Amino acid sequence: MLLVAATALSPAPASAGGGEGGNFNTPGGADSATGTGGNGGNGPGGVGGGGGGGGAGAVGGNGGNGSAGLGGVGGTGAPSAGADGGNGAADPGWGGTGGGGGGGAHGFVGIGLPLAVSTGGDGGNGGAGGTGVSAGGGGGAGGFGAVATGSGNLGTLGVAQTGGRGGNAGSGYIGGSGGTGGTGLLLTSLGGVTITVDTTVTGGDGGARGGGIGGPLPGLGGAGLVGANLTVINRGVISGGLSGDGGTRAEAIVFTGGNNVLTLANATSGITGRISVTGALTFDQATGSTLDQAISGSGSVAKSGVATMILTATSSYTGATTVNEGTLVVDGSIAASSLTTVESGGILAGTGFVGATSIKAGGVFAPGHGLPATSMTLSSLTMEPGAYYAVVLDPGASSSATVSGNASLAGATVAPLFASGTYVARQYTILTAGSITGTFNPTTVDSNLPSGFHTKLSYDATRAYLDLELNFVPPSGTGFSGNQRNVGDAIVAYFDSTGSIPMVFGALTPAGLTQLSGEAATGAQQATFYAMDQFLGVLTDPFAAGRSAPAGEAGTNGGLAYAEDGKGAADAALTAITSPAKTQPGKSQPADRRWRAWAAGYGGSQSSDGNAATGSNDLSTRLYGVAVGADYRLSPDTVLGFALAGGGTSFSVAGLGSGSADLFQAGAFFRHDAGPAYITGALAYGRQDITTDRFVTISGTDQLRARYDANAWSGRLEGGLRLDAGGIGITPYAAGQFASFDMPSYAEQAIAGADMFALSYQGKRLTDSRTELGLRLDKSFAMAEAVVTLRGRLAWAHHFDPERSLTASFQTLPGATFVVNGAAMARDTALVGAAVETRWQNGWSATAGFEGEFSEVTRSYSGKGVLRYAW
Repeated sequence: MLLVAATALSPAPASAGGGEGGNFNTPGGADSATGTGGNGGNGPGGVGGGGGGGGAGAVGGNGGNGSAGLGGVGGTGAPSAGADGGNGAADPGWGGTGGGGGGGAHGFVGIGLPLAVSTGGDGGNGGAGGTGVSAGGGGGAGGFGAVATGSGNLGTLGVAQTGGRGGNAGSGYIGGSGGTGGTGLLLTSLGGVTITVDTTVTGGDGGARGGGIGGPLPGLGGAGLVGANLTVINRGVISGGLSGDGGTRAEAIVFTGGNNVLTLANATSGITGRISVTGALTFDQATGSTLDQAISGSGSVAKSGVATMILTATSSYTGATTVNEGTLVVDGSIAASSLTTVESGGILAGTGFVGATSIKAGGVFAPGHGLPATSMTLSSLTMEPGAYYAVVLDPGASSSATVSGNASLAGATVAPLFASGTYVARQYTILTAGSITGTFNPTTVDSNLPSGFHTKLSYDATRAYLDLELNFVPPSGTGFSGNQRNVGDAIVAYFDSTGSIPMVFGALTPAGLTQLSGEAATGAQQATFYAMDQFLGVLTDPFAAGRSAPAGEAGTNGGLAYAEDGKGAADAALTAITSPAKTQPGKSQPADRRWRAWAAGYGGSQSSDGNAATGSNDLSTRLYGVAVGADYRLSPDTVLGFALAGGGTSFSVAGLGSGSADLFQAGAFFRHDAGPAYITGALAYGRQDITTDRFVTISGTDQLRARYDANAWSGRLEGGLRLDAGGIGITPYAAGQFASFDMPSYAEQAIAGADMFALSYQGKRLTDSRTELGLRLDKSFAMAEAVVTLRGRLAWAHHFDPERSLTASFQTLPGATFVVNGAAMARDTALVGAAVETRWQNGWSATAGFEGEFSEVTRSYSGKGVLRYAW
């Protein structure tokens, strides 16, 4: 780095010109960088004022010569570096003109950068005119802060450089114009120059215009930094000076020609004033920066470096613009640029205005500012194959471009980025143009697209659209289950009809579709049927103590009747048990004990397997209940009775939710014997207060709960014929049974999390009917004071209505309705049962029993205990 003292003269010292003498046309002085002192301006006309003195170079310049006439005397030149020029003298005479102000000296002139703070001298003020038709003198120009000569890397400028202020003009009938402010730093070189600015470089302000008519002008501000073939790294502040009236700021930097590079090292540019370009200018950005000042001139502008450069002002430069690397964001205007080209690796973005634009292969055009509903305006757009058109979408809008002329798409690739949000519009306008030539590549490159959506491009004469199609795709190698398909179809139908849907619905996976199905609600159906079946089993047990014909009935087991009526000794009963009753057909003996009261506890569990095709999952059900009732023997052959019960049920669907219910049941039954044959039947009613809970973990954790009351009815009719085979009773029987469940319409509510996925369920009456064909077996043994009877059952049951389903709707998607399937029963099941009963002669009896129902998908285990008393 070459640094010399201010006295070194290479080249010859520069100077500033003085202001012209006053007359009817009195401009202020202008800067000069010549080797000798500038001449003062002459005052043309018969009565001109003297010119201002020239500004000093390193040792001062020569004063200017005044013109002949009667005008005022010009100001003297500044005598030394940085000194102020003298003021022009006033001419107090009638019609006189004031002299021009002297030019200010330059603060530093030398090779290399100054080591000390340098400030140019202020220009002298112009003299005032006389009375009558007079003219004021122009102000002198301010001196340069520094004039540095050299080439290569001159290093870091760490001391402030400031141009001198232009002198104020004198006033008269015709006012003078103010002097020009001095340049902050002038770099002169035959080769390239590199500097790093770590301080302030400021142009001087212009001088004020003089009062009077004639359109005097305020002095222009001085530029901050001037030079050609410069590489400038700005870590400080470079500013142009203000005009004499404070209304216009001069250029912060003037690139006078050649190839220039400017790096803005801070997030804010540190530039105050325009950047004027003659030749070429490249912004080389390793870090991001924002330039809020305009670029002017005839030169070209390029962007290199990986970081982002943001332009926010309205620029007027007319050369070409090239984005070679990184991102150029235009939030202002570069519409005057002849052509903006984005090369491979470059990105053009922003919300401003750009002229003709070309996107090369590998280049990216991303209109907007990375936000939906933002756009950029172009005069024309030409894209090459392999170029990218990037847009950002949220649920309601897309970024886009507006092209006033033609947009040539040529197979460029659209690259949409989907932001998270609540709703997604079905069709987005991504480009609007005066006309469109060609189309985009039909295959888009999607980012963050929810898994359930697909994109498609469409066009009309002046617009390009990005269409979203909602179409859930099952995992590779598998298909959707029935429940998943039903839920997905409902969501797609809603999307197709409304054009929008919450984003989270579009991102559903197959597991998410299963969660949303609300299958847990179907568990209430099977839990109800199970509860009503068990209650009927307690209510209509055809061989419960005291329900068969009393002793002496033709065809009955005489020993059994004998024991239950308490007649005879145990040994006589044992004899009776092992031999047929010796009664006359058609004659019945009235029972001594007509009433029997009883109490029973019953419960069990049932599990049903889900079905992969329908999408149902494993269901488990539990039941408990306590019943009390009474039997009355209306005649020797007929028994009537009733019962009341209370209890509860619970059910759960694997991983999808659970429910519980408080249960009330009531029923009545009859039994009639005709010899060895019997018929028995019952009707029952059940009421439940049901609560369901399910957890949805698709977006956070939501707990959805529903509560409702439901009614159920059931009935059973059974007939059989008891045969005696060597002391063992064998009773073939047939039965029909139904249970009807009346579910109301109801809706879920969120008790934790959001209700985005809450469902409403349509009311439904579902009936489960079945037939039974089977055998009942019994064998009794006489004990001291009691008879013990072993019983068994084996039967085949056929279910006519094994399906379990509900119709549900999403509360947040009105009309999105679907059917959800629950675990179904098998149509054919095996029924088994075993019980032991003890009857004492004092009227008490007790029974303990087990019953099971089994199929390939269902397993049911139930137990009961009954205590009876006869009187």
